[in-house]
Amino acid sequence: MKKTPIEVSFTNLGKLVNSPNNDYRPVCDMLGNVVYFSSNRKSNTGAIVDGYGEVISDGYFTKKDTGYSKAKNLGPNINTMYYEEPLQLNSNSDKLLVFKEGGSISSPLYTSELNGKSFEKAVAINKFPASKVDGACMTDDGKTIYFSADLKGGKGGKDIWMTTLNSKNEWSNPVNLGDAVNTKYDEVNPWLFFDNQTLFFASEGHNSIGGFDIFFSTKPHESMDWSAAKNVGYPLNTTDDNKYFSLTADCKTGFVSQTTEHGSGELDIVKFVCTNPIIKQEKVVCDFTFLKADGTFARDANCMIIRNDTGESSGVKTINGSNGKLYVYLGPGNYKVKVKGVKSGRADEDFIITGNEPKMQLVKTFKLTPPVKEGK
Repeated sequence: MKKTPIEVSFTNLGKLVNSPNNDYRPVCDMLGNVVYFSSNRKSNTGAIVDGYGEVISDGYFTKKDTGYSKAKNLGPNINTMYYEEPLQLNSNSDKLLVFKEGGSISSPLYTSELNGKSFEKAVAINKFPASKVDGACMTDDGKTIYFSADLKGGKGGKDIWMTTLNSKNEWSNPVNLGDAVNTKYDEVNPWLFFDNQTLFFASEGHNSIGGFDIFFSTKPHESMDWSAAKNVGYPLNTTDDNKYFSLTADCKTGFVSQTTEHGSGELDIVKFVCTNPIIKQEKVVCDFTFLKADGTFARDANCMIIRNDTGESSGVKTINGSNGKLYVYLGPGNYKVKVKGVKSGRADEDFIITGNEPKMQLVKTFKLTPPVKEGK
């Protein structure tokens, strides 16, 4: 792998983001404008030290402006005096999956919904079919979760498993992802790309350079099997443990946790930019803004996107009430957007994705017609 390295540059996010302690498990939005991560810095909630002499982890975030802003604690709606680690952010950046451990925690996994500019109190995923996990991720519709755990019937050690919600709103018995993904060694930290078809994870097996490496496997359709795991390559992977990884929608830019020569301390959050895409992707980031007739944000509106040639629907999506935004990840085709808000009004408009949009982004504003008043 050293003979055929990938072309990549690394940038440590610096002391505004990183601390002298461990900063790890970066989770980014589609554009890389916001990064959530875990940290065991001294200023954490409760500042409790565990049996290894380390401060118990909290969730943090940083936002991109001219650079990345000073890291902020996610606050009491997410963090407690026990362990919290952000695991995944959905495509629309309004639902955060969080790992929790300790105290009266009723589930290893919680979700929190964005309300305006802040996340609401994290809610437990009830009756989750594993008491301990080493990383997890969720599909955009919230109906499938991939997680790492050491369960009976696995390939050995920790494996990646899948569970789905059934018609009774109960989680199914876990299904092992099989030999393409799992080995007799540990597989941890699954992270699902925004296409909901590409799964990144860390493994000590397959063709690991040394310790844990980052791999990915794809499953373009439910009827297909997962593809054989592929190493993302050197120097994204090294002879050290490489366990944390996320990728933006351009498939070239992302974030890892590394110990660097001139870093802030132990593990730091590091941005990488590859010359070539890590995975092949034709989808486009749709950056939509919805406005009422008077030009203000359509705060109460919901949206459905339908592909005209197949009738396939995105399902109902909630528009961000603080900025009227909706982010979706769509392939080339003809689409219709249908929007409705009791106070905001309606919109019903076609749009086209060619796949040749600049920077693979489609930025569009939709203006709603006013709601019809009774008696008119």
